[in-house]
Amino acid sequence: MLGIADIDTADIEGIEEKEKEHPLQDRIRAEQIVQGQIFQEWVVSPTSMKLMIYGNFSSLMVETSALSIFCTTLIKAFRPRKHYLCLVWFCGRHLEYDDGSDSDSSDEEDDLDSSLYLGQYEEDNYSSGTRQGVIKRMMRSLIAQLLCDYDFGPRNLLPPGVDPELIEEGHSLSQLRHLFGWLVRQLPEEITLFCLVDGIFFYEREDFEDPMLDVLGDILELTTSDDVLASVKVLVTSPRPTSTVRVGFEDEDDSSDGAGETKTSILSMDLLIPSHVDVSEERVDRNLGVIEDERAREGLAESNLT
Repeated sequence: MLGIADIDTADIEGIEEKEKEHPLQDRIRAEQIVQGQIFQEWVVSPTSMKLMIYGNFSSLMVETSALSIFCTTLIKAFRPRKHYLCLVWFCGRHLEYDDGSDSDSSDEEDDLDSSLYLGQYEEDNYSSGTRQGVIKRMMRSLIAQLLCDYDFGPRNLLPPGVDPELIEEGHSLSQLRHLFGWLVRQLPEEITLFCLVDGIFFYEREDFEDPMLDVLGDILELTTSDDVLASVKVLVTSPRPTSTVRVGFEDEDDSSDGAGETKTSILSMDLLIPSHVDVSEERVDRNLGVIEDERAREGLAESNLT
C-alpha cells in the first residue's frame, strides 16, 4: 500500500561507496562525536531525547557529508541490537522526487495542491510551489522501515481517521503523519526507537521548509508525549549550521526562577578537539558498546541499592 522501495538500504550502500571522497579530517572529527558527553547522554538515557549535530565543512556542498557516514555507522551498530529499532532518512540524497522505483504519480502531480484530492484535509494546503512529494516519500519510507523492523502482530495497523485509499494514492501528508505517530505509540516500553534525519540543511529551502517543519515537529513531539511508551531518540544532523530547524532543539528552562534561560540539545562539531587518529568504524561501534555496558552496570547498581 505504501508503494516504497528499500530506500534506506540503497542510501547506506551509496554513502559507503563514496566514503573516501570526503576529507579525512572531516571523517575523523565525525567519529569523535561518540566521545562527547552530550552524545553519550543521548545514547544511554533511558528516557526519550533529541539531539542536533551540525558541522561547518569546508568542502563543496554535495548530497552527503562525514555526518552521513557517521549515521550509517550508527545504523549498523544499532539495528542488530535487541529491542532497538533504527529509522533513517538522508535528505541530501532526496532533493528530487521521481527515481522510477516507486509506484507513485509523477513529481509534478504529487506536489499539486492537495485540496484537489482531499477537501477536508485543509492542513495539507501549503503555499504554491511547495514540494510535498519528497517529504511524503520520506514519511512513507520511515513507516515502511518501522513495519519491516517490528512485528506489530495481527492487530489492525490503520488507526481511526486514516483512509487506506489516501495512503495508497499518496496525496495526503497529514494522513502519513497521523499513521506514523500512531504506529510509534503502539511500541512497547522495552523498545528504543532511534530516528535519524541526516542533512536537514538541504530541506531548509523555501520549497521544502513548511511540510518538513510539520513532519519534524511530529517526530520531536514523540520525545515528550506522555502516551508514547517506547524511548524515542531523535538525531538530526546537518553539514552546515541551520537557521530554522535548530529552534526545535532549544527549550525554555522552567526551573530558572523565571529567568527564561534556554537550554539546547545541539552539538557543534567545531567544539570537538582535533584528533590525528585514523578513521575506524570498528572503533566507533566498540565505543558505543562500552557506553551501553557502563549504563547497564549503573542501572544494575542502582537496582541493587534499591
